[in-house]
Amino acid sequence: SLITESKIRRQADFVLAIGANGPRWFSLAGYARKKIFPSAYFLDLKARFLPDFAARDPKAPSVVAFVGRLEVEKGFHLFMQAVPFVKHNARFLVIGGGTLEPLIGRAAPEAPRVEMAGVLPMSRVPDFLRTVDIVVLPSTSTNDGWGAVVSEALAAGAAVVVSSKVGASMCVKKYGNGIVVRANTPEDIASAIDHLVDSGSLSSEKRRQRHEWAIAHLDQSAGANYIVNILDHIYRETRRPGSFVDEKIIG
Repeated sequence: SLITESKIRRQADFVLAIGANGPRWFSLAGYARKKIFPSAYFLDLKARFLPDFAARDPKAPSVVAFVGRLEVEKGFHLFMQAVPFVKHNARFLVIGGGTLEPLIGRAAPEAPRVEMAGVLPMSRVPDFLRTVDIVVLPSTSTNDGWGAVVSEALAAGAAVVVSSKVGASMCVKKYGNGIVVRANTPEDIASAIDHLVDSGSLSSEKRRQRHEWAIAHLDQSAGANYIVNILDHIYRETRRPGSFVDEKIIG
C-alpha cells in the first residue's frame, strides 16, 4: 500500500478505518493520523432486534453459541477446544458451516455436547440470538475487519467473548459488553465464559443495556450521523468527532 496508494493518499480527505485494527493499519500504510477516523460495519439493527428481554430461569443452563463460518481464521477450533474447560452448566450451540464442521462429531464422549443447528437464513438470526446468553468469536486473523455477528449479538442482548483480532473487540470490554481474550487459548475462552456467568452479566437488565448500547452506536442511523459529523469536521471545520463507540449518536 505504501507503494501503490500514494496517489490515493494525496487525494483522500479522510479515511474510515474499520475496527480495532483498522486505524493502525492505515497509519502504517502512510495515511496522516488526522485523516483517519475509526469506523464500523453499521447494520440495520434497530428494526431487526426488538427490546424484548423477559426474565430467564436462573436454574436453566446458560446458552453459549458460535455463529459464523466454521474455519480456523474464525477460531472455531478454539471454541470447540474450550467447551470441556467451561465449569458452569451450559448448552453449546453452533450456527454456520465450513471445513471444520467435522470437529463437532470428533468431540470426546465425556465432553459437553455441542448442538449443530446448521446455516440459518439471515431473517432468522435475530430470533436465534435472542435465545443466546454468550456469543464467542475467537478469530485468529484480522481478515474480517469487523465481525458483524458481534454487532448482532449485542443488539440481541447477548454478551460476547472475542479475541483482539476481531475488529468489533473495540466495542467490548470498556463498555461492559463482554470480554476480550488476549491470549486466545481454549482455557482463557472458557474462563471468560465462566466469568460472565458468575458476574451477573447475563441478567435481563444487562441484556437490555447491551441492546441499547448497540442501537445507539452500531445501528445504521448512528453510522450515518457519525459520517455526517466527520464531513462537517472536514469541510465545515467543526469539532472533530470522537469515536463512534464513545459518542452516543442516535439517528
